[in-house]
Amino acid sequence: VTRVSMVAGAGAALAKAVTIATRYSAIRTQGFVDIRSSAHMAPERTILDYQTQRYRLFKQMATAYAIYFMGNRLFELSSTFTEGVGSSDSNFAEVMAISGGLKGLC
Repeated sequence: VTRVSMVAGAGAALAKAVTIATRYSAIRTQGFVDIRSSAHMAPERTILDYQTQRYRLFKQMATAYAIYFMGNRLFELSSTFTEGVGSSDSNFAEVMAISGGLKGLC
């Protein structure tokens, strides 16, 4: 059960970090839109306007969603096993295999 909690906690932490980074990228400005105009009059781009920044944020956002949903699924499997409702050795083996594999990601 500890591995399951670790996976869910890692997903939640990554989701919080991606939220903070996305909000910061939407507000922070850097670089001018039109470099030919005078620098003090031209509007600046938000960091989120840059394709590389969006790629990096969306990649981490997708990873956070994947870990979050996998953590929920592992909690469901482990709770059915610990409660004894329809438990079998295959449920236990599945939970241990998946959580052991995801432990390396956390």
